This record gives sequence, structure tokens and C-alpha cells, in this order.
Amino acid sequence: LAQTGMSEDEAHAVVALMDGLGLRDENGDLIEGFGGFRTIDDLTDEGAAKRAQDAIDDAEAQGKYVRGSTLMDAGRRVILLTQRSDVSTAAHEMAHVLRMIILDNPEFAARRGIDSGMLSVIAREAGALVDETGGYVYDEAAEERFARMFERYLLDGATHADESMQGILDRLSQYMVEVYERLYPKGELHPDMRQASPEMRAVFDQLI
Repeated sequence: LAQTGMSEDEAHAVVALMDGLGLRDENGDLIEGFGGFRTIDDLTDEGAAKRAQDAIDDAEAQGKYVRGSTLMDAGRRVILLTQRSDVSTAAHEMAHVLRMIILDNPEFAARRGIDSGMLSVIAREAGALVDETGGYVYDEAAEERFARMFERYLLDGATHADESMQGILDRLSQYMVEVYERLYPKGELHPDMRQASPEMRAVFDQLI
């Protein structure tokens, strides 16, 4: 996190959010399947590093830039951050990890208090497909909708019973306001960053 555009306080808030989401266990170890935050130089899979660098180069050639991504590295999902990454990048990519690792695993989901009804709410709100077995299938569009809804949830100001966690969520909201004022000077957010329904907010509240 120190190698990104985030300040020390912002990085601390991001780590606290990671813990609040259960991406580390009570011993401080990353949960199974999650490899944490990485830069390209930190990736151990040369193929993954090359694909990530190619994506960054292609974006820059089009006058765009990559702030972050979620990818597989040596069998674990990792969050790739760049010098352009900010608080919203980390929140967005953690949402992907949350959806792909915790919410896709009934045991992990149950530990976070997420039942089948809540999983149904998530799938409906994200626009996930349903396969022949009744399971949920998240295509790229559904994954992005989920992550952007989580961003908006944090931006609008999340609530938590724990006073210290509430302070962190309040700071995250302020940091994200500053980011979006820079990214969207006209105040028009991405279309997928719609306000979560009361049901979806309840799910996000439970996850944190």
C-alpha cells in the first residue's frame, strides 16, 4: 500500500476495512485463497505479471490508466495496486475478493452471517445469472455491479455498532468523497454506482 498514491492514514483505513470484511482471520493471517495486496514486481507468476503489465501498457496506449485489478497469482486471488491506486481502488477490488472467495463459499459466507436469502439478494441486485442447478453465475458485468455497489455503500457512509470501526468507515467515506470529486468533477458517478436497496445495505452491514 505504501507504493501507491494513498496516504498512510488512507492505507491504515484500507487495512482496517480488510479486517472488517474478514479477509484476515483472528491471528492476522489472510484467509484461504487470498494473497493480499501486490504490485507487479511482487507477483510470483511470470505469466500473471506479463498479462498485468500488458493490460497497463494497452490502457496507457489508449490514453487511459489502470488503477488496480484482481487476478490469480500462484493459485491465490491477489489485489494488484499501482501508483495510481487510491482508496476507492482498494475498496472496489476488495469487493471482488469478498464476492469471489467468501460469498462463493457457503462455509465462509456462514461465518460472516450471510444466509441463502442474503445470497439471493446479492445475486438479484448484481444481476447474476442462474444455472441449471439453481446456482448463481457472476459474469464480468455482475462482478462489476457488485463491486461498484459496495463502493457506493462506503461512499454514502456505512454504519457499524463498534465505535472504532464506525470511525474508520467515516474516514473511508470522506476519503472516497475526495477521490470521486476528482474523478467525477461534474458529480455524475458511474451508472452501476447506484444506491444500494435497503436489503442490500443490510447485507453489506452484515459483511462488515
